[in-house]
Amino acid sequence: MTRSIHVVAIGGGGGASQVLRAAQSFASRLTAVIAVTDTGRSTGLARAIGGIPAPGDLRATIANFATDPLIARLLQHRFSGAGVPQLEGMAFGNLLIAALAEVQGGFGAAVRTAAELAGCAAEVLPVSDANTDICAELEGGALVRGEVHVRGLGKPPIRRLFLREAAPANPAALEAIRRADLVVLGPGSLFTSILADLLFDGMAEALRAARGQVVFVCNTTTQPGQTDGYATADHVRRVAEALGPGALDAALINQGT
Repeated sequence: MTRSIHVVAIGGGGGASQVLRAAQSFASRLTAVIAVTDTGRSTGLARAIGGIPAPGDLRATIANFATDPLIARLLQHRFSGAGVPQLEGMAFGNLLIAALAEVQGGFGAAVRTAAELAGCAAEVLPVSDANTDICAELEGGALVRGEVHVRGLGKPPIRRLFLREAAPANPAALEAIRRADLVVLGPGSLFTSILADLLFDGMAEALRAARGQVVFVCNTTTQPGQTDGYATADHVRRVAEALGPGALDAALINQGT
C-alpha cells in the first residue's frame, strides 16, 4: 500500500513522467510541473492559434497518466495533414488545449479540464500560465530568442538564459513544491526544460523553501546545442546556481559504463 508521500517532478514531459512512474510504487500523490516555452512545429502552431503557452509537454504528460486509453490515444494522435499542410504532424491534444483555453478563458483551466477528461492519475500543472519565450545570451554576446534557437546546433555555448518577458510561476505549482516530501528536477534538457522552468518568478524561492528533499537527476549524456563539452559537475553547477545556496539537497549521477 502506498504511504502518504507527495512527489513533485519538474521539467519536460518525458523526464517528469519517468520520475512519477517510478514514484507510483511508494507515493500517494504525484504532481508534474511542466515546461511551457517550447516552440516546436505542432506546439508552436497551437500557441499561435490560441495565444497560449506551449501545450505539448503538458499534453504528453496527461496522456502518459491517462486512465482512459481512448482519450490518451486522442491526445497523442497526429494529423497526416492530407490536403492541409499546416496540420501535418499536429497533435490533436494541442488543439484541444488551445480550444479549451478559449472556451474556459484560461490556460490553467484548460490543462485541468484535459486532465479530468483523461482521468489523469497525476496532477499536471503548467509551470506558468504566461505566454512567453526563453532567450539566451551566447558566449561572445549574441542573443537568440525562442526554444528552437536556444537549442539550435552549431552556435557558441550558452552563457545565460532569460525570459523574453518576466513572468510569475503558477501559484499551484509553487504550493505543491513547498509542501512536497520529494521534489525532483530532471532528467531532461538542461536549458530548455529544467533551467527554463526555474526562470519563472517564485520557482527558485519555492525550492529553497521546500520542506522536502530537492534532488537533481543529472542526464547521462551531453545534449548537442545545449551542453556540448559539459562534465557532470557543470550540469550540477548550473542547477545549483539557478536555485541559490542551500536549495539542492542531492544530485543523482549515473556511474555506469
